[in-house]
Amino acid sequence: MALIKASASTDQGVLQTIDDEVAALRTLITSMNRQRNSFARISCLPPEILSRIFSFLAVINVPTGYNFSPKSVGQKLGWIRVSHVCSYWREVALKDPTLWRCIPFLLGSQWVAEALVRAKGAPLIIDIKDQFHDKERARSFISSTLPHLSHVQCLKLSGSTTQFLSAIQSLTLPAPIIDSIDLQFSGEDIVLHLPPGLFAQHAPRLRTALFDDVKATWSSPILRNLTTLSISLSQRKVSPSNLPSPSEFFEAMSNMPHLEHLTIRHSLPRPLTAISHGYSLTVTLHRLMSLTLEDTWFSSMAALQIIRFPSTTDLDLGLTLAQNTRETNNILPRILQ
Repeated sequence: MALIKASASTDQGVLQTIDDEVAALRTLITSMNRQRNSFARISCLPPEILSRIFSFLAVINVPTGYNFSPKSVGQKLGWIRVSHVCSYWREVALKDPTLWRCIPFLLGSQWVAEALVRAKGAPLIIDIKDQFHDKERARSFISSTLPHLSHVQCLKLSGSTTQFLSAIQSLTLPAPIIDSIDLQFSGEDIVLHLPPGLFAQHAPRLRTALFDDVKATWSSPILRNLTTLSISLSQRKVSPSNLPSPSEFFEAMSNMPHLEHLTIRHSLPRPLTAISHGYSLTVTLHRLMSLTLEDTWFSSMAALQIIRFPSTTDLDLGLTLAQNTRETNNILPRILQ
C-alpha cells in the first residue's frame, strides 16, 4: 500500500513538473508572437491613430447580441472583436474610454457592467431597446445606468410601455451633460407619464427631445433650451388627460425660443380655440426651420394662429377634417394666410 502511495506521489510530482514546463513554453511562445507582431506594418501605427480607426468601426459594426449561423460565432461582439486580435490592439482599446461609451445592452448584463467600467467618465450613449418584452430586464438595465446619469449624453428607450412604466420613474437624478432624449413607447392603450422631477429638473444641455406615446410636462424647465422637439400620440390614445391644457401649450411655446424643428402629432390641446379667443398674444419662433402638425383641422388652424415663424420655414400639415363643415371649403387660403 505504501509503495502504491509513493508511486502515485511521484507521478503527481512528475506531472506537475511537466505542466509547469508547458506553461513556461506557452508564455515564451506568447512573448515571441508578440515580438513577431511588433514587426507587422499595422503595429507601426501610433495608438492615437489606431484608436481613431476603432472609433469608426464602433459606429459601423455595433454589437448585436445575435448569431445568425454557426459560422458567425463572435460576430455578435461587433467592433469589440478588435480587442481580441493581439495584445497591442487590446491595450489600445482598453485605454480609450470613449470607445466604450455606447453601452452594448444587447450583449447582456455582464457586458453592460464591464462597458460601464471601461467607459470611465466618458459621455455615455444609452440605447435600450426592449426587444425581449422582459420587464425585469428593462428595469435592470435602467438601474445599472442610474449611477452614471451624471455623464449620460444621449438616452434612448424604446419598447412596450408596460416594460418601462416603473423603470422610467427612477430617472430623477440630475443629468448635467445630456443633450438628447428619445422615448418611443407603443403597444398597450397606455400613455407613459414622465415623472415631474425628470432629471431633477436639471439638464441644462438638453437640445433634442423626442416623445412617442409619452406625456411630457410641457412646463418643465429642462425643455426650455430645446432646438428640436417632437411629441406624438397614437390617435387611439388621444384623451384630455394625455393632452396639455391651452394655457400649458401657450406658455411652453413661449418658453422655447430656440426651437428649430417642431413636430406635434395628435398632441395639441382641446379645444385650442380657447387660446385664440382668450389670448391676444402670439408666439414667434424666429429660428424655426421646420414645423410638422398632424391633428384635427380646428386644433391645427388654431395653433397656426398663435405660432409665428419665418416665411422660409418648411410647413408639413396632416389634417383630420370633419365632415359636412364649411371650414373644409377654405382650407388652402387659411393655410397660406
